[in-house]
Amino acid sequence: PGRDRGFDLGGVNVEIVLKHDYLAVQEDFKNGLLDGAFSVFADAIFSSGQGVPLKVVCVRDQSFKGDVIMAKPGIASIENLKGKTIGVEGVNNFSHLFVLEVLKKHGIREGDVFFANVGAQHLVDELEKGKVDAGHTYGAGMTSAKEKGYHPLAYAEEVQGIITDVLVFNSA
Repeated sequence: PGRDRGFDLGGVNVEIVLKHDYLAVQEDFKNGLLDGAFSVFADAIFSSGQGVPLKVVCVRDQSFKGDVIMAKPGIASIENLKGKTIGVEGVNNFSHLFVLEVLKKHGIREGDVFFANVGAQHLVDELEKGKVDAGHTYGAGMTSAKEKGYHPLAYAEEVQGIITDVLVFNSA
């Protein structure tokens, strides 16, 4: 938390809060605990559809290598995911959409795989417990997965535009 000199110069009272849990940030924004947040465009659209009053003020498509589907050894390609369980951060959000688009690009339908709700920061734990065979992750989750010997099958750049970052503010 703290104030930024640029906000001081503009006469705007802002407290910047840093949280590493994307889902917690989205919940805090939806519940009115944050006035603004960085989100993924697909999630912002979904939130707006659920009645969350928001306005998108900045759009950036920058997650070329920032989001990834990581897999256990022995799973060499996306095609090897048929019949396997894939971790995503919730259903009908950007994580799920990202994985679905990658699968589709490789000729795999949603019904050809199973999904488990796994937060990006918990993917390694779920891989090690054998609850998932692969999953979407980013940031520290990606670093941890690589350190533990898991490997990338696909990056966000493979399906550009799916993970478009936006800055949203409460418009009420």
